[in-house]
Amino acid sequence: MSNILILSHIEINLLMKGYILFLILVVYSLEINALNVFQAEEATIYLGIVENEHAGYTGSGYVNGDNMAGSYVEWKVSMADSGQQVLTFYFANGSTDNRPMEIRINGEVINPGLSFPGSGDWTNWQASAELNVVLNKGVNLIKATATTASGGPNLDRIELTGEVNYSIKLVTYGSGNVTADPEQDYYVPGTMVTLTAHAGECYSFQGWRGDVSAEDSILEVRVDSLVNLAAFFLRSGVYTRTDAQLGWSTYNGLTTGGTGGTEVTVSTQAELATYLSSSSKYIIRIEGTIEVEPFGYEMPVGSNTTLLGAGDDATIKGGGLSISGVNNVVVQNLHFRDAFVTFDGKTTDNDAIEINNSTHVWINHCDFSHFDDGLIDIKNAADFITVSWCRFHNHNKVMLIGASDDDTQDMGHLSVTVHHNWFDGEGGIGLHQRVPRVRFGKVHVFNNFYNKMVIRGPMAAWDADLVIENCYFRDSKDPHPVEGNGSDSKLRAQGNIYDNSSGRIDTKNAANAFDPSSFYSYELNEASDVPSLVMIGAGVRDKIEIGDSAAGPCTPVGMEAHTLKREGACREGAPGPRLDPVYPNPFHGQTNISFILNRTSAVRLELYDARGRKIETILDEICQAGENRIEFNAGMLPSGVYFCRMITPAALLTESMLLLR
Repeated sequence: MSNILILSHIEINLLMKGYILFLILVVYSLEINALNVFQAEEATIYLGIVENEHAGYTGSGYVNGDNMAGSYVEWKVSMADSGQQVLTFYFANGSTDNRPMEIRINGEVINPGLSFPGSGDWTNWQASAELNVVLNKGVNLIKATATTASGGPNLDRIELTGEVNYSIKLVTYGSGNVTADPEQDYYVPGTMVTLTAHAGECYSFQGWRGDVSAEDSILEVRVDSLVNLAAFFLRSGVYTRTDAQLGWSTYNGLTTGGTGGTEVTVSTQAELATYLSSSSKYIIRIEGTIEVEPFGYEMPVGSNTTLLGAGDDATIKGGGLSISGVNNVVVQNLHFRDAFVTFDGKTTDNDAIEINNSTHVWINHCDFSHFDDGLIDIKNAADFITVSWCRFHNHNKVMLIGASDDDTQDMGHLSVTVHHNWFDGEGGIGLHQRVPRVRFGKVHVFNNFYNKMVIRGPMAAWDADLVIENCYFRDSKDPHPVEGNGSDSKLRAQGNIYDNSSGRIDTKNAANAFDPSSFYSYELNEASDVPSLVMIGAGVRDKIEIGDSAAGPCTPVGMEAHTLKREGACREGAPGPRLDPVYPNPFHGQTNISFILNRTSAVRLELYDARGRKIETILDEICQAGENRIEFNAGMLPSGVYFCRMITPAALLTESMLLLR
């Protein structure tokens, strides 16, 4: 008897090039006895934020809900068995008014107005009246909703007495499964659980994301609280470049930023401002965190500038960038965070990036969260802009394209491409709307992953011309509505997947929507591959290279039997990076692995077996541009299916091979 508790098994049969994609939800449970604490900051929050301003809380913070009825906090609690529990809320209320909340268990009201009276100070944390509740076996939802215009109190945690269990919740994307060792229904607290990812036929394991990020197929997890994980499997041969500039920013020539100019490294706002405001060409590398002063200030960016994070921790905090009246700007590999004031964003106009009346802007591999107004606002006749491979999370109004129905100067402008981005509604205050909201512009949205949109997905508003292709919508409300009756708006949607997503899935004047391929070349990934590609590839990277760099000869690492040969010099305009099918295939001990680079780059080739276990690193070096070939010797490996994975700063590529003895 299997000891893995499978609470839900959802199969989405998607016919795609002869393969079937399975989406599997597996839940592992951990039983814990005695007093159990569930922090508010780890729960689902609607109309509220996590803060740590007032001392005395436990955990990493507390939830400050908006001052309005309807804001709520919802905890998920897993039970080994059904039974009665004593539920207590811990809160602070520095006002003199009672701030009652409606308490629901699994949707049923068990107290319409639990009292949360004034506690004398916001640092004085108190226990609510105890509630005797009955929880079911499995996952339970405990929801506290404000019932007055003052909102609820600041909530720190809930406590339950009785037998309560945490869980590891794992979603797998692509064809594959995960096993646990030890396999048992419940675990003693602190038990180390080994999770092993097993790829399906013609798939390879890509990595883990969630509370833990890792690339190896075997992952050890200590389960002391609720753990959320996703495992990703990708079809062999699926190809995409994560550094390739696509879309409107390539119209009439690439957006090159400061390429060819002076390279500088900065770590303070003063240093950054010096080069941002210069009229000369600069590639500006940011190290560490720059805290912007005054709070919310948007630093002006000049033309012909590349702004680049030097590592995966490069951050602009508490402020943003103003790209106004300029041309040719690239922003890559940066975190933008924490300029938040209010949820509705109407107190200030703090944007992470504001683009006004500027042309040719490329925003790539950035991470945006927790600002006051927009994360990216594009308006006032801005044009030829691409936003790619970014992650957006913990925010309300994400991306606005066109500020007002009255801004007729935007007609014929606001040409924007939004592709391969992760709109991540997990955690914090979630992700709500404007992903993007479009007025006037020709906007192309493709291969994005929309996860848990609270209010709506991309919207076609006044006179918008919006094309949405091969996106994946998961647990999202109103995936793509049309607004602005009477306007000449257009929306064409094709090839998208709507996974547990419903509501308005609108189209309008679809036949008259613009054809992106008339303006630039692009290739679509299958929508079913988008979650794996985007959650692995989007956001800030360890390093992004600009142009060619000096490199020595490309030499193999690993088994001495692998020999690399250069097949030719880099041709002008040569495609790359590209991993070709191995030849011969099937093979009897030796085969050839060929790849093409269009510029000098770091290359790592890894070999995996059919279960997703890493066998060896075949190559790990800086390689020169051109055509390269590895003579791969399988040594003593047994017969079977194997996968060669090629990793560069620009792409993740996989090819299968069959060894026959």
